[in-house]
Amino acid sequence: MWAITPKGVGYPPAYRKIRPGFDLAPDETFTVTENPSGKVLASDGLSLVTGEPPLDDAKAEARQEVIAYADRVTAQVLTKYPEAERAAWPQKQAEAVAFLADGNNAALAPLIAGICDAEAGQALSGQAQIDAVTSKANAILAKATEFATIAAAVEALRVAAETGIASATSRAGIEQALLAAKAAAGVKAMALGLSVPG
Repeated sequence: MWAITPKGVGYPPAYRKIRPGFDLAPDETFTVTENPSGKVLASDGLSLVTGEPPLDDAKAEARQEVIAYADRVTAQVLTKYPEAERAAWPQKQAEAVAFLADGNNAALAPLIAGICDAEAGQALSGQAQIDAVTSKANAILAKATEFATIAAAVEALRVAAETGIASATSRAGIEQALLAAKAAAGVKAMALGLSVPG
């Protein structure tokens, strides 16, 4: 028999609460006893279980770990730019494609033209504007291609990791899938010029 005290103090190490957010008043306690079914029943009907979380819970946690790891990889690129600038990437890419397809119509790329004006410190026009927008458009598409390569690699690694996690039949299998995913991500990160997250 165990006394359960506020905020879980006194829990047997192998017990965990099923009902999230349950708490006790500072002076409140109750007792639990283990029954033949393997569950632990509290005096107020709170159901507890023994042992580790179900395998599905462990898999869900592993999937979240994979996503967090992927975020740490892509953060090496994303955090170099302000959020507002990143939000404009799709528009800039679309303008760059449209402008370069035409070759001499800066009206097709108003955002890019505005950036060029700001960088030049004056409103550009004529050939000076065309040259500036052309250079900027090419740089934008080069960056878009670079990030698309990183994003594709990250997605492929995530899918492979989630497949390994889903097929695991034990916690050891889940851990092995995570280690394999991180090893593959490390190799790919270095190939892309990125550091390997810890």
